Amino acid sequence: MTKKMVLPMILAVLFFWPHVGQGAESFRLTYDRAIQADGKGVKLLHPEGVAYRDKTFVVADTGNGRLLRFVLTRGELDGGLVIVIPQAARPMQVHFSSKGEILVLDGQSRRIVRLDAEGKVLGMVQPQGVPGGSTLMVRAFALDAEDNLYLLDLFGKRVIVTNPVGAFQREIPLPKQGKAFADVALDPKGTVFVLDSVNAAVHAAARGAKTFSPLTNDLRQYATFPTNLTSDGRGGLLVVDRNGAGIVKIGQDGYYRGRQLEMGWKAGLLYYPCQLCLTDNDEAVIADRDNNRVQIYRMAR
Repeated sequence: MTKKMVLPMILAVLFFWPHVGQGAESFRLTYDRAIQADGKGVKLLHPEGVAYRDKTFVVADTGNGRLLRFVLTRGELDGGLVIVIPQAARPMQVHFSSKGEILVLDGQSRRIVRLDAEGKVLGMVQPQGVPGGSTLMVRAFALDAEDNLYLLDLFGKRVIVTNPVGAFQREIPLPKQGKAFADVALDPKGTVFVLDSVNAAVHAAARGAKTFSPLTNDLRQYATFPTNLTSDGRGGLLVVDRNGAGIVKIGQDGYYRGRQLEMGWKAGLLYYPCQLCLTDNDEAVIADRDNNRVQIYRMAR
């Protein structure tokens, strides 16, 4: 190797190295505790959803066809209140609104039910004025700071944006190169993200943008089949790799920042995880579906 060849190689390494795992060492998930049953000891069955707000956890106990509500009191989880919703026999994904209302997506009807903070049904989310008719296949949804709804509509191949009561605002077509979109998320700036499971790729649309652009390169070397996407509140994203049983961190520049956890049945390991949410105490809460539990991890980032 000549001296003329050495310098270009060094420059190439310096250029590419920051984009491969930069900050990965600071991303750590440490197992803390798990939720495995309701307040009466009835065990969870294939939970797929989890949400957190103001020391309150809501779990979509999908296999049992119910929600569970827990309250964090003096560092301990109390309650395990059972909420049965006739309109959502298969609760799949849950989110809190800014007012503390609970919104839950039913995996059978693909409709969203709105509940108050105590679990009383307030009604269905009924999108109105949507172009192309009212036939929607909602795979996932998200809310922004003003409680506008972002619906991942697989039938129409788009993200539909409505106001809090369901009136149509706009739509963003899904990228044509995508193969199986599984989730939609937003960051504090209003950027909309969609996750393509088959290509293991994330696409982004800045606030008010009319189209999505690729955010990440092919992530298949880090994630086998990702299905859930969560903003970390600081410009980055956390991606739940369902089939690979891990959590992948993506920086705001779209580059890989690290991966945590692996498949297994012992405490701290995952088996087909689904939704992830974050607490205000730097904890990651994961619906560990096929281990029939929700696991809570301390997060360093």
